[in-house]
Amino acid sequence: PERFVLVDTAADVERAKAEGKLAVAFHFQGCNPLEGRLENVALFYDLGIRHMLLAYNMRNLAADGCHERTDAGLSRFGIALVAEMNRVGMIVDVTHVGYRSSLDAIEASTAPVIFSHSNPRAVFDHERNIRDEQIRACAASGGVVGINGLDLFLGGPPTVERFLSHMRHCLDLVGPDHVGLGLDFVYDPETLTNVLIRGTAQRYPAGSGYDRARVPEFLQPEQVPAVTDALAAAGWGDDDVRKILGGNWMRVARQVWRPANRGGRGP
Repeated sequence: PERFVLVDTAADVERAKAEGKLAVAFHFQGCNPLEGRLENVALFYDLGIRHMLLAYNMRNLAADGCHERTDAGLSRFGIALVAEMNRVGMIVDVTHVGYRSSLDAIEASTAPVIFSHSNPRAVFDHERNIRDEQIRACAASGGVVGINGLDLFLGGPPTVERFLSHMRHCLDLVGPDHVGLGLDFVYDPETLTNVLIRGTAQRYPAGSGYDRARVPEFLQPEQVPAVTDALAAAGWGDDDVRKILGGNWMRVARQVWRPANRGGRGP
């Protein structure tokens, strides 16, 4: 507790910053932990899960993933899941989700939907990156696209300029109210590679843009000040830069999150 604050509400994030602590919120990369039970959304929300991807690369009960051989939309369970997440206050996240399923989720949701860590496919053509139509739909919902800092999705080494090329595309497309940071950063990329990309190969099918022979590189958190300077130098004002650096995420959190029920009964 002297270093971290477990987040219930957006106010907890502000409090953590004021106290010099790190605010921590959790998410699921796919709805599989629900085991097909909608009532578990409220349970996991109470335990600290603040947003959830509907699918992770592959098809599940709710949706197709971005690397699935088909491009089906949301299932009936997926439609019901979006409604339950809206009711509970859990943010709907369509990163890693298939094209049609992501658009279905945005259409079905009554709250902003996010791409928490996704890059524009128009800048680098990778199956995990998203099309302009998805970016526009996300913004129309009030959501945010978090720019990913992983070299696999940037299209080369994670330089500030390459990262900014993806950010500039989104800014030109939907403006500064709907773009943020979604670095996808991990401190131990070698373990990540061994456990995920090599250990669960079915999630990263051959020909979909993954190199199992090398450890990927990430844009480092220490590079964010250079991103900030570049945005300012490009003419973005202080208010817009603050939105991009975190203000947009805070806006969505304030709009969607509801107080958790630590008694376990759900909202």
